[in-house]
Order: sequence, then structure tokens, then C-alpha cells
Amino acid sequence: MIEQMVMEKNIPDLKGSESLEFLKVDYVNYNFSNIKINVFSFPNTSLAFVPGVGIKALTNHGTANISTNWEVKSPLFQDTGGADLFLSGVYFTGIIVLALNDFGHPILKLQDCYAQVSHAHVSFSGELSVLYNSFAEPMEKPILKNLNEMLCPIIMSEVEALNANLSMLEVLTKIDNYILLDYSLISSPEITENYMELNLKTLQGRLGGSVG
Repeated sequence: MIEQMVMEKNIPDLKGSESLEFLKVDYVNYNFSNIKINVFSFPNTSLAFVPGVGIKALTNHGTANISTNWEVKSPLFQDTGGADLFLSGVYFTGIIVLALNDFGHPILKLQDCYAQVSHAHVSFSGELSVLYNSFAEPMEKPILKNLNEMLCPIIMSEVEALNANLSMLEVLTKIDNYILLDYSLISSPEITENYMELNLKTLQGRLGGSVG
């Protein structure tokens, strides 16, 4: 589920500027756009209850294959093309806090988010790919820095998008023409070291007037 959400996420453009001293170039402005995550893997993922707080998620050794368009500009040249970006050593940890809104719908909050990618390797394609790949390594460090700064905000936006979907959940179930079941939450879930208990209303009543 997490992997599918990540692959469907729209990634903001990655922009920056870097000097290439070995080519005697004062600066190269770069922009990676139309970033698409083609393959994403979290081989080591664990979830653990944090009593009275939420669920701690931890994953490491993740990898990703990304395709992107790129544009570079410098005093000497400018060009566009395509590139593949391989990420490894993807690490994420955070605490998922479960609460409820005024209508009894579940909502999620993310606390203590920390995400980092340890390694990035970019491979340019196109007519001048041999030239660009020769100075790809100096660009990988700033790309990695910018990417790491984007990760938690991206994850937070995904949580907000998920909350929007949760707010649309039906909490009333019609049994027949007379009976409704109300599955709205009446309080935040109770979380212990070993289990999570949902405090559901589950009242039965006649349509037009409920009884408990």
C-alpha cells in the first residue's frame, strides 16, 4: 500500500545550481521535471505500537528507480533531455497518531518524521549523454540534499490527502427501513504495547430517532 502511494505521488520539480570547477564553469543551473517513480521497494518495514501515542513506522534499505526530464543552463551551454535516477539506502521513521474529527471520522497525524536517502546515482540519456555523465557525480550530492529536504513535506501531504479520503467514509449503515448502525468513533483509539482498541459508537436506532 505504501509503495503504491509513493509511486502515484506527483513529485515537485528538483532545481538547483552547481559550479563545475574541473570544467572551469562558474555555474550550471539544473531542473529535473516530470519526475516519475517507476519502481519503489521497502524490503524492511516494521510497525510497533507506542502506548498512549500511536503506531511507529520504520523502514530502511529502500530503493527507487526514477525517470525524469532535465534541463541544464550555463554560460557555455544549455540543453535538455531525459535521465534515470537510482536511489538507495532510503530510510523513514515516524509515529502515526490516530485521532477523530468532529464527525467521528478517523484522522491521521504524523509526528517525528525523519526520512533520508543515502545514495543517488543519475544517468543522463541523449546525444551528449557521455559528456553529461562525466560530470554527473558532482551533481548527485546537491540533488540528494534537495531531495532529502523534500521527503517529509511530501509524506505529510500524502497523509493530508489520505485524511481527505477518510473524511468521506460512511459511518452509518442502513440495516433495513427501520434500523441504522452508527460506526463513528466516540474517542481516539486506545493504544497499548500489544493492541489498539477502537471506541466505536455502534448504536442501533430507528430512522428519524436513535436510541442507545
